[in-house]
Amino acid sequence: MQKTFRESDILGRLGGDEFVMMLSDTGMDEVNALLNRFNEAVIEMNLRFNKPYSIKFSAGAVSFPYDTRLSLDDMIAKADIDNVCT
Repeated sequence: MQKTFRESDILGRLGGDEFVMMLSDTGMDEVNALLNRFNEAVIEMNLRFNKPYSIKFSAGAVSFPYDTRLSLDDMIAKADIDNVCT
């Protein structure tokens, strides 16, 4: 994940196999482009490793103004509910 996303993006592990990526000053078009790039990296990794299983992911993306009053937990919960894609 660190190789796919930008240096300014913040990656955190929520637990188990759940991660959160915080992107600042990023429009939804750029979010979609980053998710597409990550998807391509996952596909390439699955082909390269040639395991009897495939790594898959799902993503939720939501935008907040820079001065949101929502807590980090509330923002993550909203992203988990809204706009889920695989």
